[in-house]
Amino acid sequence: MSEEMDIPSEILEDLQSFHENLKKMEETLNPLIKTNVNSLDVKLLPLDRARLNLISGYALNSLYWMYLNTLGEDPKHHKIKRELERYKSFMQTVKEITDKDKAPVLDKGAAKRFLRNALWEPSGDQNGASGSQSSSPSQVVGDEVEKAQRKPRDGHKNKRRRR
Repeated sequence: MSEEMDIPSEILEDLQSFHENLKKMEETLNPLIKTNVNSLDVKLLPLDRARLNLISGYALNSLYWMYLNTLGEDPKHHKIKRELERYKSFMQTVKEITDKDKAPVLDKGAAKRFLRNALWEPSGDQNGASGSQSSSPSQVVGDEVEKAQRKPRDGHKNKRRRR
């Protein structure tokens, strides 16, 4: 090949490396290309189906980005950049959904008991004012926890759950 054209050795090495990596990528993607995507969709949960579709779309757009580079075009000024950014935002949305499911959940009853038992309550004979307080600190904490439980969260009171 170098006899027909005078290609510098550095570029020739890069081209050979590119060609080898292209073959490896083709071997890696071949099972996915031969697989019927509709048969996979039936078996997957909705979140996994979304991930599969996002990864497939992102991979195809990335390949097109590389193709534009090989043609000498600048993909930064092409519509493909906007598509890749769109896929990234969708991937971020899926990540936020999965992270939300993994977030720790507060056991409100246990927190209420913990706070109620952790607060020190003076006995009536220590202060000399038995019955002068209208509510003890544990009652105040219990009332605050109950109020917090009754409040609608984040203003999503009237929104319906999507399925």
